Amino acid sequence: MSFNFKSIDHFQLASPKNTEEIARKFFTNVLKFQEIDKPETLKSNGGVWFKSGSIQYILEPKIILFQQGKPIQL
Repeated sequence: MSFNFKSIDHFQLASPKNTEEIARKFFTNVLKFQEIDKPETLKSNGGVWFKSGSIQYILEPKIILFQQGKPIQL
């Protein structure tokens, strides 16, 4: 079986709770990504979103991802 990806919309990554400022410095200063606004309904969850080209990078506190059934951790 083979797969041909046409595009990737976003990556969702787990981050430790309350590390948004560290993520902002890394993603904007080091990687040169652009911070983007989260939808209003998700802002209370914490985390921060970035964009590079057409791909979004969504950093959410790990507890939120585990509650959603997405056990991804870097």
